[in-house]
Amino acid sequence: MIEEAITLARRGFAVFPLHPGTKRPIHTGWEQLATTGPQRITRWWTATPRANIGIACGPSGLLVIDLDKAKTPGGPRHGQETLASLAAGRELPGTFTVASARGGRHLYYRQPEGVRLTITAGSDTAGLGPLIDTRGHGGFIVAPGSVFDGGTYRIEHEVSVAPLPSWIVDELTKPRAVVAPAPSPAGPCAPITDRRRIAYGSAALARSADAVASAREGTRNDTLNREAFKLGCLVGGGILNQDEAIAELRRAAHTVGLPPAEAARTIASGMTAGIAHPRTIPDQHARPAPRKRPFVPQAGK
Repeated sequence: MIEEAITLARRGFAVFPLHPGTKRPIHTGWEQLATTGPQRITRWWTATPRANIGIACGPSGLLVIDLDKAKTPGGPRHGQETLASLAAGRELPGTFTVASARGGRHLYYRQPEGVRLTITAGSDTAGLGPLIDTRGHGGFIVAPGSVFDGGTYRIEHEVSVAPLPSWIVDELTKPRAVVAPAPSPAGPCAPITDRRRIAYGSAALARSADAVASAREGTRNDTLNREAFKLGCLVGGGILNQDEAIAELRRAAHTVGLPPAEAARTIASGMTAGIAHPRTIPDQHARPAPRKRPFVPQAGK
């Protein structure tokens, strides 16, 4: 593993150790500690010879497109299909490519000049689409040579890292429409007393802050945007104080290491969109129709 790590560092990739067999960094502050220096790499992997290898994308000047394999039927079967559909004939140059341990694929590209691309989690309404995540500043990728869940990350296409195509930059930086939640079918709302308003708003604020603070790596910015939208709806409905909601979201974003400027932009975007779709407290007497419990297969069955 030490030879793998030094080889990657010679390519200009800033590396750091992950716990053996996992995707978890050994050291906090991994983005600041990541290095191409052989002495530090030697110390790290001498101490933990079987440590997996992480590549800090920001310090390495990388934007890595992570193409996942579908885990459930329906929709695209692989992120490669989503990317091919998104490209629609536009250039997608060959680049350094790694096959992941679970059948995914990592396409390494150089970050463009003058643009700071961070992290996206793919979905129908975010990032580059379903089964595509991206890793830039604030994110890392598991490097070739690493072992996870019985599989090994391996180099699939060993060429130089290509510049990120301009059309992908445009896709990642263009404004995204925020989908408003469907209106409640519960009917007229019950009168809102101060006590009820404060209790409802406080509970919603706590849930949103907890969702942001517990978001996993790679989903944190999207989670922050979603929760800012939810709270913005309540601000627009007069349930929450906007300054209080912003302050709480900023504190939660800080605890998971989101850069303050990036967090502020995300909160402002989500909050503004939410305020435009005001929501009040649902009728406390209304009861939604019961739903059937979905069948969830047991692991290993």
